[in-house]
Amino acid sequence: MSFFYQNKRRNVKGSSFPLEGKDNTNGGALTVFQEDDIFQPKRNATGFNAHFTFDDIKGKSKKFLATIQLAKKAAVIPSNILLYGESGTGKELFAQAIHNASNFSKGPFVGINCSAIPEDLIESELFGYEGGAFTGSRKEGRIGKFQWADGGTLFLDEINSMPLSMQPKLLRVLQNLSFTRIGGNTEIPFNARIIAASNTELWNEVKEKRFREDLFYRLDVVSIEIPPLRELDDIDELISYYCIKTTNRLNFNFKVSDKAKEILLQYSWPGNTRELKNVIERCAVIAFSRNSDCIDEEDLLSYRGIRNFLEGQNTTSKIDESFEPSKLDSLEKKHIQQTLSQMKGNITKTAERLGITRKTLYYKIKKYNLNPKSGN
Repeated sequence: MSFFYQNKRRNVKGSSFPLEGKDNTNGGALTVFQEDDIFQPKRNATGFNAHFTFDDIKGKSKKFLATIQLAKKAAVIPSNILLYGESGTGKELFAQAIHNASNFSKGPFVGINCSAIPEDLIESELFGYEGGAFTGSRKEGRIGKFQWADGGTLFLDEINSMPLSMQPKLLRVLQNLSFTRIGGNTEIPFNARIIAASNTELWNEVKEKRFREDLFYRLDVVSIEIPPLRELDDIDELISYYCIKTTNRLNFNFKVSDKAKEILLQYSWPGNTRELKNVIERCAVIAFSRNSDCIDEEDLLSYRGIRNFLEGQNTTSKIDESFEPSKLDSLEKKHIQQTLSQMKGNITKTAERLGITRKTLYYKIKKYNLNPKSGN
């Protein structure tokens, strides 16, 4: 259990012993409390720490800098934060930076991906359980993420994937600032900052009845949208930054040819900065394997996403040396519509052919106002 002493939360364990009165009557009970000195070191050993700060977030685009500034302002207030961004935009990076710039920075940073936990396990992951609470449970019970996060930050990634059955239980915690373990009766105080992240527009999930409106308002106190890489105007500098990072990581000096850099600037990066980082590292390894210190066009073609992209551009417009990055949108629109027509409007097959996810394809269909069934 927990209680406050000298303005500090203390986690304690208690043991009760019966006391006998005269003539073997019940004389009451003696309860001995001991401060739980195991809990804190054990929590530190689990690795619940935030490693990144705002200094680790790179970008000079005006739009991106505005996002960073908003995140810094939000960090110093205790309100719940909702991060929006496509996959690979760095939502957890922002969450960790916010934690480290906040008054919760001395506490743990506990993250959980709501889409990665089976529906029948997510409650025990979040709240924990008492010993013997259900078949197969540990006899000593288990601490949940809400308790691990005490005094720090709880990061709920892909909150849009949280099962509807779990949402009212999360809402109750946010309203009452307490929870109970599965199989338990004791209310455990919750004192942590919630940062949630979604890779879809959460209000659309509310309208589609896949997310509770009351929970949405509890989480969406401060809303921060992280722009996708394709909307930034400093990709060239990010390429240089990740080349330096990869050089330090692999202990291998390399450069990028002009033609390869041109292709990197043309590509739409559906996986955003995560994809950019991985492509550069992948191609650096390939260049190293052929005893070269330069990433060239052939190295990039080993990556399916870029290969499919360039093949599509060659089909529609025969890309040449004079191709300008500013023409990308019109060419991409034409290529996507052509591929949709070839696949007879099949979204899954079209996404596979383009080397992007279905979610990204839906985004681009909406962006370019395309008709999947149309050949025009």
